[in-house]
Amino acid sequence: MAIAGGGLAGLNAAYQLQKNGIKATVYEANNRLGGRVISITSRVGKDLVSDLGGSFINVNHQDMLSLIDDFQLKLFNRNEHAESLDYPLVKYYLDGRSLSEAELVEALTPIATQIGEDSGLIYSDYEENSMDI
Repeated sequence: MAIAGGGLAGLNAAYQLQKNGIKATVYEANNRLGGRVISITSRVGKDLVSDLGGSFINVNHQDMLSLIDDFQLKLFNRNEHAESLDYPLVKYYLDGRSLSEAELVEALTPIATQIGEDSGLIYSDYEENSMDI
């Protein structure tokens, strides 16, 4: 049996087949398994891990919850346990340093203002205020 793709679906297919005594080979074009499910550790702060793919499991995803049980993984509710975590739920980084939400808004306000002004000019006279790139 051949399975094309080593993302979450392909890996789960191989696992389910294996549980039923069927051998399968997973073929993956990428240099790693997992597909869109990947986590990276920030170079800025080693305590900051970002999920670049599937990071949330809803309570009604029975297939995922079954896999959680099979692999004896531990889940937690970020919102319910936010106070017990030793890091904030959201972090903002700009120019290599951590910012509060207020600092981020302050840093991005001039850019947002300029975008608003520029879009107003384009809507008022597209020919005059646009350019070909």
